[in-house]
Amino acid sequence: MVERRSWHITLPYIGEFEEGRIADLQERVRHIQVEPFRLGFDRLEFWTRPKVACLVAATVPTELENIVASLNSVLQEVGVMPENRTYRPHITVVRNARAFPTERLAQRATTEWSGFELMESQSGPGGVSYVPLNQ
Repeated sequence: MVERRSWHITLPYIGEFEEGRIADLQERVRHIQVEPFRLGFDRLEFWTRPKVACLVAATVPTELENIVASLNSVLQEVGVMPENRTYRPHITVVRNARAFPTERLAQRATTEWSGFELMESQSGPGGVSYVPLNQ
């Protein structure tokens, strides 16, 4: 089970990044405009490869697509190649899950967003923790 305080929606994933270049990245993402939007999660899916259960949004709001595109552009500017796959917003709720068929939620879980944070994930004995670098 993923602790609720660790729930998050990953935007473009950066991976390993040179610590000395973080300030430049922070400055570049600071200029990204964010229009407020709502994101509705309507199903629970099992993802085979990472063996996780995720809340998944059926549709991606245009405002969120714009944030992802802007972040991908910044990543390219700093020499990071963005992942070459369709962006799927999700919240991982269980790691090392057992396979199950997709379940539609009886009631859509809707969240509202007006910004994003640049986060660092840190692995430790108790699992992964997330440290904000920029908001």
